[in-house]
Amino acid sequence: PPVECEVFDEDLQDEAIKHLYLNLCNLPGDRSLLPSYVTSQDAADSRRGGRLGFSEWANTIKEFSLSTLISAISFVRCGRYINGSRAPLTDIYMRPTTSRVDNQVNSYRICVGNFGAVCVSVGMCTFSSITRLAPGANNKFRKYVAIVLHNQDWERLEAWTCICFNEQVLYCQMSGKAIQLTTPHSTPEETSEGENCICPFCLVD
Repeated sequence: PPVECEVFDEDLQDEAIKHLYLNLCNLPGDRSLLPSYVTSQDAADSRRGGRLGFSEWANTIKEFSLSTLISAISFVRCGRYINGSRAPLTDIYMRPTTSRVDNQVNSYRICVGNFGAVCVSVGMCTFSSITRLAPGANNKFRKYVAIVLHNQDWERLEAWTCICFNEQVLYCQMSGKAIQLTTPHSTPEETSEGENCICPFCLVD
């Protein structure tokens, strides 16, 4: 990590939570996930690329108090559960996974101790089909949520993720202003009512 943190774009900071980002691990700048937030509902929003500052983000979430939201985004680590926007890089290591066929490394896994890490991000849910599957192509169904992170968490998560995988740029799936997390498609016959709530991510309230 650099001597001074290079991930701190003043245009993306929110006065209400600046103090929460003062003592985190230093991250190098010029790292990004692509495609980044580029769509915008209005011209005033275009400078930020469609991203939301914390105050605007928090005001949109009516179900939770400001103190609850600040407590949620301040989470760093509990066991193998880590917040990539805040967790020190020294808490994790990258474990290679090899192919059973030729024993070549084909991927890497973020780990904490002897276990795979569960990376947690706090997002504002803009759409959910968790309990009711959304129809897709070829009569396939899926469960998914669309979430929006606020500026400061997103800025750090970009750099943290790129460093973990030793890349300058990483590609990810996005839709509009939201990051969309999607399960593999399944047919109605493959999915029972009891399984509808099982997803590869956690919704915590």
